[in-house]
Amino acid sequence: VRLLEGPLARRADAVVTVSEPIAEELRSTLRLAAKPLVVLSCPPRTDIEPAPRGEGPLLALYQGAMGPGRRLEDLVVAARHADGVRLTARVPGAPDLEGVERAEPVAPDELVEAAASYHAGLVINRPVTRNDELVLPNKLFEYLMAGLAVVVPRLPGLTPLVEGEGVGLTYEPGRPEQLGAVLTELARDDARLA
Repeated sequence: VRLLEGPLARRADAVVTVSEPIAEELRSTLRLAAKPLVVLSCPPRTDIEPAPRGEGPLLALYQGAMGPGRRLEDLVVAARHADGVRLTARVPGAPDLEGVERAEPVAPDELVEAAASYHAGLVINRPVTRNDELVLPNKLFEYLMAGLAVVVPRLPGLTPLVEGEGVGLTYEPGRPEQLGAVLTELARDDARLA
């Protein structure tokens, strides 16, 4: 497949991908004359009023999948290091996680609405593959449409958008205790959360 991908991509009328960093990677590795077209992997636009912060803990949500690059154990460690935060996971088929509440799965077209009652959305990807490093996952856009601040690993695909637009905070990938500390910071700073 690798031997065919470059020659076929160079002959194609269009090459389409899901993020600017992946487009640059494809242009370089496949030796394309033009940068691929980027179509972000966003759900349809939804206008929802975000949950007010109010009194009580910061409500942080991870909704998505589990696997080698998305270790649910990271949520357990983060919960141990987060003060003033209630962590919830919405992951189909996930085991019970100590210190992490479970939210029932919802249909894909209900994810934005289901996230709106939280304050912060989490991305826990680790850079297991180059794709993991350059990813802009659907959940990021779902959280943003729900009005959530986001907390994401400091990866080349995520950091420019999150920091450039001022929509959240980053932490060192694979350091769940740092994720917990960043959530604590966010719980203590309503202005930053807003």
